[in-house]
Amino acid sequence: MRVLTALDWAMGLQDTAELPISLIHRRERFRGLESSYNEVCRLAEAGGVEILVPCEVRAAGGNGRLEAITVENTATASMPRSWQARTSRTAASPRFAISNLPMALGAPVVDGGMSI
Repeated sequence: MRVLTALDWAMGLQDTAELPISLIHRRERFRGLESSYNEVCRLAEAGGVEILVPCEVRAAGGNGRLEAITVENTATASMPRSWQARTSRTAASPRFAISNLPMALGAPVVDGGMSI
């Protein structure tokens, strides 16, 4: 059974989530197929994915739903510029937060109410 990677999620949510999808990844290298990496890079060039590396989510908050996250660039210990501009948004769009899930194709998203 193939494990889904961050690259797979970024590609799979293109028709579901509000674009661009923010791909926050702790390393500059991705585990996944080279073809998946190339496709995500193509999507980034087209404005469908925003790749933030090397970054980690440091905090998440909201009132009954995810409304804000704090992302840190682990190389510089700062917030990436692209996210600084977003902090002024009053209402956050629904987001999927996926962090190191050992998911396999066909497995349900935990507490997400959907199956892939």
